[in-house]
Formats: sequence, structure tokens, C-alpha cells
Amino acid sequence: MVKVFLAVAAAFLLILGGAFGFWFYQKQKDVDKTAVVSPVITVIPTPTLAISPIMTPTVTSKTDKELLTEAFAQKYQKAKEQVTVTIKENDGNYVSGGVKFEGEIGGGWFLAAKQNGQWTIVADGNGTVMCSSIESYDFPVSMVPECWDEVSGKLVIRK
Repeated sequence: MVKVFLAVAAAFLLILGGAFGFWFYQKQKDVDKTAVVSPVITVIPTPTLAISPIMTPTVTSKTDKELLTEAFAQKYQKAKEQVTVTIKENDGNYVSGGVKFEGEIGGGWFLAAKQNGQWTIVADGNGTVMCSSIESYDFPVSMVPECWDEVSGKLVIRK
């Protein structure tokens, strides 16, 4: 369709150029024959059609769920399609939720923290959260109300 349009446009420009040339030639013939006529050089531009596509960059931002799915796929060497992430709580810097892998009977919980704009899986599993796993992070108490202290062998209630 575009080629047809370009061909028609090019033909139209050529015909228009020819008509202009003919008109100009006829006008020159009508000039007084006694006058000294200087040669006139007429430059008729050759029609050139150039189409340059306008490229608009597409910026797609991924959701936290998509980013966490990718992080789990990478951590456990799975395809992204094999990972199902559910988010229970997300405050923008910390996430708690569940993860399940295709073909497995059950899933587990996970905790993730955003560092330098990227999600880091801090802990995941089926048991109790280990205090040593989260101590260098400042998880909200609502996400991690308690953890297991391996040194003392006691459950620590976080406040």
C-alpha cells in the first residue's frame, strides 16, 4: 500500500514538473524576438521520497511480582513460567509472601528486601524464619512478628 502511494506521488511530481517546464518553455517563446535572450537554466528538482520510520522507545516497567518471579527463577534455576509468586504484604522496600514451583505439591513463604532498586530474596522456606537471616535487614514487625534464634534456641517475639 505504501509502495503504491509512493509510486503515485512520484508520478504526480514528475507530471507536475513536466507541466511546469512546458509552461515555462511556452512563456519564453512569447518573449519579444528582438530582445537579446540570455540562456536560462532551470533546475527542476528530481523528486526523492524518503521515509524514515519514527522510532518511539518503549519503556516497560515490571511489577514487583514479575521481578520477584524472575529472582526465584534465577535462584532455583527454573523457567519463569514454572514459578508462582503471591505477595501477602508489600511496603515498597520489603515484601512477604508465598512461592510455589510447578510440579511440586506445596509451596513456601518468602521474605524479600529491595537493595539498590533490585529485589533480594532474604529468606524462603517452610519453617520458622531464622533471626540470623533477617538481622541485617529492618523488616517491619507486621511481616516478621517472630523469628528463631539459633544461638539461644528460643523463639524471639519482635516488637
